[in-house]
Amino acid sequence: QTENTFAPPSFKILFVFQFLIHLKIKRQSSELILGRI
Repeated sequence: QTENTFAPPSFKILFVFQFLIHLKIKRQSSELILGRI
C-alpha cells in the first residue's frame, strides 16, 4: 500500500493547483452572489 500513500511531486503540485483554482472560483461566485444582493 506504499504506492497509495506516496505521491509524486507533480501530482502534489497538480492537487494544490486544482485546490487553489477551486478556492478562487468559490470566492468569485460568492462575490457575485453578494453583489446581487
